[in-house]
Amino acid sequence: MGLGTNKLSKEQLKALYKVDTHKWMEVISENEKNHPCFKTYKSQKERLRRLIKKIKFDSEFNVVEFGCGNGLWADLIYKYVKSYIGVDFSAPFIQIAKNRHQILNIENTRFFCEEILNFSKNHKNEYDRAFAMDFSEHIYDHEFITIFTAIKNTLKSGGELFIHTPNGDYFLELIKKLGVLKQSTGHIGIRNDKAHIKLLEKIGFNNIEISYLSHYIKPLSFFHFLGLIPIIGKFFRARLFIKCTK
Repeated sequence: MGLGTNKLSKEQLKALYKVDTHKWMEVISENEKNHPCFKTYKSQKERLRRLIKKIKFDSEFNVVEFGCGNGLWADLIYKYVKSYIGVDFSAPFIQIAKNRHQILNIENTRFFCEEILNFSKNHKNEYDRAFAMDFSEHIYDHEFITIFTAIKNTLKSGGELFIHTPNGDYFLELIKKLGVLKQSTGHIGIRNDKAHIKLLEKIGFNNIEISYLSHYIKPLSFFHFLGLIPIIGKFFRARLFIKCTK
C-alpha cells in the first residue's frame, strides 16, 4: 500500500481518497496495482513520461525542479542526470518524495521544503536544466515574473528552463472560464502560448520554443488531431510544453 496507509482497510482508504484528491501521490511504484489510487498515479506518470523524448539530457547535468510535489518527475529522469534537486513548499509532499526515493534506493536525488525565492537566492548559476511541471498555472502574472526571474538566476549561462502547463486556448479551458465547467483547484493562471512568450521575454529568456501536446486523458486526447485545422486548431491543443534559454 501507499505510504502511511498500510494500517487502513480498503473501504477506509476509498473514503479517505474521496476527501483528499492528492492521495495518489502516496503510491510508491508500479508494483502497487491494487492501490485504490493506482490508476490516477499511472495516468499522472504517463502525463510526464511522454515529455522525456523532448528533452536533451546529459549524465553530467545537475537539474532542479520547482514545485516538485511528490517527486514523480524525479522518478522518471534521475537515471539520465548527475543530480536532481526537488523544491516545494509543501512539507507533506516533500516527505512523501523523500520516503519513496529512500524505499526505491534512488541516491542522486534530494528534496527541499522551501519557498522558491529563498532557495533561488542561495543557489545562483548552479543548474544546467530547470523544470516547472504543472506549476505556472497556480500563480498570477506578477508572481510569474517574480518567481521565474528567481528560477532564471539558478541556471548556468545557456541553461534551459522547461515548463509544462495547460493551454489557455484549449476548448475545455475556455468553457471553464465561462463558468460552465468547474475550474481545477488552484488554477488561477491558465495562459495560452502568446501570454507565456510575453512573460518569458519580459524576464529575459531567449530561444523560446513551444510544443503542443494532446490531453493525457485518453478520451480527450482524440481531439488533438483537430489541432491541425487552420484558425480553429488552437482550441484543440490541450497542453503546452515550453523550452527557453537563459
